[in-house]
Amino acid sequence: MSINALINDNIATLREADALLGFLSAHHYGAVGPHLRHIVDHYRCLLTGLTCGQVDYDARERCRETELSVAKARRVISQLQDELRDIEADGDRPLPVRLATDAGGTSSVSQSSLARELQFVQGHAVHHFALIRSTLTALGSQLPDSFGKAPATLRHERASA
Repeated sequence: MSINALINDNIATLREADALLGFLSAHHYGAVGPHLRHIVDHYRCLLTGLTCGQVDYDARERCRETELSVAKARRVISQLQDELRDIEADGDRPLPVRLATDAGGTSSVSQSSLARELQFVQGHAVHHFALIRSTLTALGSQLPDSFGKAPATLRHERASA
C-alpha cells in the first residue's frame, strides 16, 4: 500500500470523527470527549515526531478544551487532516518511536516507519471509536453500522451476510 493511500485512509478516519461531532449534543460529547482528545493527541504526536525525528506518544498535549468543546475538537481534526495532506515523506523512512514502559519513567525506543505509525494511529482511532460507539449507544444515540468497526471486521461482516 502506498503512503498516499495510508494518508488518505487516515484522513477518512478523521472525517468519520468529524461527522460524528457534527450531530453530537454537548451533553453526549461530554461522555466521549476524552476519547476524541486522546485520538487527536496520538495524531499530533505522530506529526510532531515527523518534524523532530522521533515520535513520543507519551508527550501528549492532553488539551482539556479539546475534551470539552465540540467546536475545538472539530478545529483540531480539520488541522490534522490538513497536516496529513501535506506529508511529503517516504512511508519506509525510519522513524524512532519512544514509549514509556513503566510508571517510574523508564522508556524504550523502537525503530518503526511512517507507514507503520500511520497504520497504528488509524487502528488506535478505530479502537476508540468502538468505545465511543458503546458509550453513545448506551446513551440512546444511533450511529452508522460501520462506526467503530475495523476494516477487517466490516469485510468479514459483508462476506458473512
